Amino acid sequence: MEAEARRGPGTPGPELDGSTPGPDPAGPSGIDSPTAPPTARPVRPYTVLHLTVDGSLAGLNAAAASLLTPTRAQALAAGSDAGESVCSFGSEGGSSAAGGEGGVWTVVGRLVLRPDVAVFFWVTLLMGIGNGFIAYLFLFLSDLGAHGTLLGLCLSANCAAEIPVFFFSGKILERVGVLPAFHLSMAAFLLRLTCYALLPLAPTPWLVLGIELLQGATFALGWTAGCVYVKRTAPRHARSTTQSVFSGLYTGIGAGVGALLAGGLYGPMGGAGVFGLGAGMLAVGWGAALCVLWWLRHTRTAHSSAYVRLEAELAPPRGLASP
Repeated sequence: MEAEARRGPGTPGPELDGSTPGPDPAGPSGIDSPTAPPTARPVRPYTVLHLTVDGSLAGLNAAAASLLTPTRAQALAAGSDAGESVCSFGSEGGSSAAGGEGGVWTVVGRLVLRPDVAVFFWVTLLMGIGNGFIAYLFLFLSDLGAHGTLLGLCLSANCAAEIPVFFFSGKILERVGVLPAFHLSMAAFLLRLTCYALLPLAPTPWLVLGIELLQGATFALGWTAGCVYVKRTAPRHARSTTQSVFSGLYTGIGAGVGALLAGGLYGPMGGAGVFGLGAGMLAVGWGAALCVLWWLRHTRTAHSSAYVRLEAELAPPRGLASP
């Protein structure tokens, strides 16, 4: 077996010509001779293209899978509580009759067209785009001369930050409120991308471990708050479908769009420029979302009234409100 491994392709073995194999020109250890040209490292454009295509396709596949997954709407459509919802879904009357009007996607479409819910999904998309940019962190750290050990510790820091946030998520949302926690996660995304952009100014790339602890806020807190928001906003028979839209925007379409943008601009702009651009894009998009919410809070329309009631329902109890 060892002799076969050392023989080159097409070289007859001892079982064919009765001779023993000659000395291996590569040496007994199988290492190339000094005269052999060294193996070239893959060029960076291929690396960026690979990350872009792989991340984008994975994100879009996740979005399609989540949006096409069969829901439990068919099982709940005939239930007496099909139209049950915590918030007012239609007029200001309080109870929603949307459960029996059209299919599940019709109900979800009406829900998404409500301004405050559209803002929620818009911010969700921005978070997904931020995740797409963060996918290029390891490439950026390699450009800064980081060792592979640091890259592995970054993942460890991510998990270490997520676990306590998920574990205490109920108490955090009760104390802070669902919508404030969701927007706090968006603020953490801006801080994280900005810190990445400034990382070349740091004395050592190892400082990135402190930045990675923001994963608890950018993912664990945002994901938990988003799931609770969907549960309390969507009618019961459309909750799973609405959840799939949330998941598809966050981990699918948003991440795919972010990966495409970051991958296409990484070459000409560099890692610091790409992360700075990502932070700027998220800041502009989030600022627009906050302006819409401010308008809803200070106008007298059916949509604004529904948003104000929902905001009150998702706020922490008065005794637990932060000062």
